[in-house]
Amino acid sequence: MDPHPFTIMANKFPSVLDADVLNERGKQRGFSKRERLITPFRFGLSVVASMATEQVITIADLHRQFNELWELDADYKAF
Repeated sequence: MDPHPFTIMANKFPSVLDADVLNERGKQRGFSKRERLITPFRFGLSVVASMATEQVITIADLHRQFNELWELDADYKAF
């Protein structure tokens, strides 16, 4: 397997997963109107981590993983 595509992808990760960039994009797209416990960065990273490590069937699974990852107690309604 050619490692070159993986190297290119790995080099793009910091810019794609940059907290400031993700938070700004979340605001621009209307995803995030208020930032309290749940920011676009935290949410995005939590979803990626959840999908990569466990079987996710419901939004409740994502909510539970979010709270565990960030050691928070975010309400389900806000999520």
